Amino acid sequence: MLNLVEELDVLIDWSDHALWWPKKNMWLCRTRSTLDQCGIQADALLHFTPMHKYLRLQLPDLRFIDIKADFSAKTFTAVKKLCKDLGIRHPEELSLCRPLTSDHLKRNYPRGVGCTPRQRSKEPTAGINLSQNNNNKSDGFLSADTSGSTGTPLNTSWNDGRNYSPSTAMFNGSSSFLNYSADSNMSATDLPLAHSPRTPNEEARQGVLRPKSLAERARLNAGWLDSSLSIMEQDIREFDSLLLRFKFYSFYDLNPKFDAVRINQIYEQAKWSILAEEIDCTEEEMMLFAALQVCIYNFITLIL
Repeated sequence: MLNLVEELDVLIDWSDHALWWPKKNMWLCRTRSTLDQCGIQADALLHFTPMHKYLRLQLPDLRFIDIKADFSAKTFTAVKKLCKDLGIRHPEELSLCRPLTSDHLKRNYPRGVGCTPRQRSKEPTAGINLSQNNNNKSDGFLSADTSGSTGTPLNTSWNDGRNYSPSTAMFNGSSSFLNYSADSNMSATDLPLAHSPRTPNEEARQGVLRPKSLAERARLNAGWLDSSLSIMEQDIREFDSLLLRFKFYSFYDLNPKFDAVRINQIYEQAKWSILAEEIDCTEEEMMLFAALQVCIYNFITLIL
């Protein structure tokens, strides 16, 4: 790789690049090994590509963000880094899954669901950008720096009427896309991820699946990625859509002082799971959940 970069004679930072072997669906991570030791022959096709690429990530509150993820690391490690950038503690509670369609709820796929229609995007979309050197800018695609671990939102307003100063938030009410910089001294409690819009955009609402039986509820779990494999090894490509969801409902050490983002996203996932009837609960339990929501909303209103 060093010889390749020297022959290219292009003065950019190549430190994030690595070799990807499409035929074997694997990264050549053993940099001390020769190509021959890795099984590479003269006719092999290798891709010299960045390890960090953009994902179109849907949060538990159904908002979409464009964020850079490590496609070469194990999925568990990639989720840890994503949660650190988003200000979410205890990333072991979350994982990534493919966005399924109603067809996936009606039949069993023997070897996994593969690449779903909602996963593969036709073109990049605007959203969060945690890259320092973004060479894929398009109309509406916003850039930011990534030298830190928490984010500084930019300027705009929510579609639920909340207003933030230019140094604290950027929202797009029509599409619910979010953009913030990861180079900041702000805490996670200051991030707009701790507050969700009242209603998601139309695309997000149409993607909510409503299982009609216990078997269909079980098939919702078919989209989870394998935590022991990298994102790239599971047929995920740049600008693909994935869902970030809480996978294990055993929440540890919830602290309002440090977990504003985490608590809000847990609540939003629970709310939409109830509305979509993913969770089997009684009408009384639904009413109790709604009553608690009203009490909290009234309490916050009195404080403000």
